[in-house]
Amino acid sequence: MIWITRTRPAAEETAAKVADMGRMALVDPVLEVRALTDAIAFDGMGAVALTSRNAVEAFARLSDQRDLTVYAVGDATAEAARREAFSDVRSASGDVQALARLIGESHDPASGAVLCIAPADPAEDLGRLLAPYRLNTATFSVYETAPASPAEALAQIARIDTALVHSAKAARRLVELLPPADLRRITFACISEKAARPLVEAGCEKVLVARFPDEAALLKLLADRPTQRAPGPE
Repeated sequence: MIWITRTRPAAEETAAKVADMGRMALVDPVLEVRALTDAIAFDGMGAVALTSRNAVEAFARLSDQRDLTVYAVGDATAEAARREAFSDVRSASGDVQALARLIGESHDPASGAVLCIAPADPAEDLGRLLAPYRLNTATFSVYETAPASPAEALAQIARIDTALVHSAKAARRLVELLPPADLRRITFACISEKAARPLVEAGCEKVLVARFPDEAALLKLLADRPTQRAPGPE
C-alpha cells in the first residue's frame, strides 16, 4: 500500500495517479493547511509568485483579481492557477530557486512589484532569493501547514510499504510519528533531497529521491524503483 502523506486536496489527485498505476493508495495527510488571514493588500503589484498549489488556492480565495502575471514554481502549480482563471501564467518547472531565476530574469520592474504568496514557515525564502535582482517585492504569509494526526494510516501501518513525501516538513512529521522499526522498514519516495534529508538523518534505510523536484518524477520512482543515492546529512 502507498501512503499519500501530502495535504488535501492535492493528495486526492496524487492518489488517483497512484491508482492508475495499479497500486493501492491510502490518503492520510501528516499536515493540514490552515488559512492565516481573510484579507490581502496588493496595490501596485504587477505579478504574483506562487510557490505551491496551496498558495494558488489561498490567493484565489483572498482575491478575485486575475489579470496579474503569475509566476508558478512548477507545472502543477501553473495548471492550478490556470484552473482559477489566471490568464498569464509562467512556470519555472522546478523548485523555489528556479522560480526566483525565472522572476529575476523576466519580470519587468516597470509593470509593478512582485507579490510573493507564502506559508508561515516556508522551506525557502523567495523574497531573499529575489534580493540580488533588485526587484520590488512584498511577501504575505497567508496560510500555514500544521501537523495532522493520520490515525487511519497508523492503524494500518503494517500494510504500508511505501510513503510518498512531498516536503521536508512532512518528512519531519513522519519521523515524529513512526517508531524506529517502521522508519527502517518503509520505503520513503521523496520529491527532493531536501524532503529526504530528515528521513536520512533519522536513520531510515530505504529512501528514494526523485530525479527532478516534481510529482511526475516522484511517481516514476514507484514505476521502476531505480537505485537512488540518498542524500547524506550536511
